[in-house]
Amino acid sequence: MRRERGFTLLELSLAVALIGLLATLILPRLDVLSGAQLDNTTRRIAQRVRYLREDAARRDLWVRMVFDAQANALRMEEGVSTEEGWTFVPGEGPLYRDLTIPDSLDLRLVGPGVRPTASGLSSLLFASDGFADPGTFEVSDDSGRTVLVLIEPARTRPRIVDPPA
Repeated sequence: MRRERGFTLLELSLAVALIGLLATLILPRLDVLSGAQLDNTTRRIAQRVRYLREDAARRDLWVRMVFDAQANALRMEEGVSTEEGWTFVPGEGPLYRDLTIPDSLDLRLVGPGVRPTASGLSSLLFASDGFADPGTFEVSDDSGRTVLVLIEPARTRPRIVDPPA
């Protein structure tokens, strides 16, 4: 009895699984997915801004979002009254966890509403009535693509703008 030449279904399945595993390990190292990382980061920043504004208005407190360029992270703080006056302290809960920016991305915080902290870091304030000073997060990747997160005083939701190249 003569056997046909070819591959069995098991051999083909193993080959496809191996190719999938190798692609999973290699593609992130090639920065093929950096565009997705840029989009994901800008969405995370926009969501955090939206929820912080809502939380500030709901809880009747001032909230500050601080950009620490050395740590490449955004830090969220609550305003509290002390004997010396107002000060900002790290907030509690998941909304106030630091938001780390991937090392492959660059972040800048610019705009007329950006204020320096006592330590010289850039920050945005969200008032207890939900108002926010205008500011823009500029997030860019190694390919030169930049996506903006616009914070406008009259809009509760920040806008994500992906300018054409």
